[in-house]
Amino acid sequence: MQNTDHEQSIDKISTPPELQCKNSKLRQSHRGVQQNESDIYMSNQYKNSRTPPPTANVLIRRKGPVATSTKQIAGYFTVSGIENELSIPEHDWPCFALKELPDNAYDWLNDHYPVNTNTRKHRCSINYCGTGTGKRYIATRIQIDKIPNDPDLTRIFRIAVRNSNTDQIEVFGGRKGLELIFDYTQWLSTKRNQHRMTTGSLGDYLKRHAGMGYASWNNIVHSNMNYKNNDCDDNIQWEEPLIFRFNGNEYRVFVYYDRYKGLPESVIKYAGKSDAIDYTEVECALPVSRINCNGNNDAVPLFDKLYKYYTWYKIPKVDIKFSLDMRYDIRHISEEDA
Repeated sequence: MQNTDHEQSIDKISTPPELQCKNSKLRQSHRGVQQNESDIYMSNQYKNSRTPPPTANVLIRRKGPVATSTKQIAGYFTVSGIENELSIPEHDWPCFALKELPDNAYDWLNDHYPVNTNTRKHRCSINYCGTGTGKRYIATRIQIDKIPNDPDLTRIFRIAVRNSNTDQIEVFGGRKGLELIFDYTQWLSTKRNQHRMTTGSLGDYLKRHAGMGYASWNNIVHSNMNYKNNDCDDNIQWEEPLIFRFNGNEYRVFVYYDRYKGLPESVIKYAGKSDAIDYTEVECALPVSRINCNGNNDAVPLFDKLYKYYTWYKIPKVDIKFSLDMRYDIRHISEEDA
């Protein structure tokens, strides 16, 4: 007697996968199919001949490794995804920000204010706001703040990088340009896949930084024992914006991520007029754990690590005036190239 559809479904569920091929051959032999005929479970003869029959109720087993799929966007918003793509561990992301943001400024200056005899001659005084005879400077501000009433001593690493724009050249393309930069469905870069001598290694760091903030913040919150004992939403957003000051305006970009749907949303808000007329400034923030800040399990505390990297970073840069202002608790470093 032939099995009913219900009995067949039960047979598939209860039968181990390694026995389903044998059972299939057995059922075929009862229907008059010769055992030496091809079997779709074990043969690929349909591959080059005709369209294979529907396989909705058929278990197909193939040799080789099992393929898994992950949304590509997760590479922007998970710690593991970012670490895999950058080959940089999470505790070094602040140093990576200190590399990429000045790199972007340096490349922009090389494009719009290239080194020539004039700039070499006037590598003299230029203050933080860009007045003076020089046209190429990069100023970096770093502030490590405490989060009030946080027993885990999480810190917020804030970095602002400013570069001169004495000729008031249009930057970013205004709001429309920012919308394109933070469109996670496409690449928009002056570096990626282009044969140009640039220092930035990514070409999409600005949108990636927003994902770093979300990934680190969720990683910190989810590892908090107090959080685990509460019935809270486990899709915590990083509320610190990326701030852009250029061409006399200020914009704030908030990037939110829906981990359940795997979809990001960029919200760009106009914050009003700014005094950034002859300079451009990008400011952003990352959460960092107390291990990185205080050096409890790290040989070099974050503050010292950042300063060491900064002093190394500017050595090979040609005809650039640098300045640095770093603050963390009672520690303060302020210096400017002579």
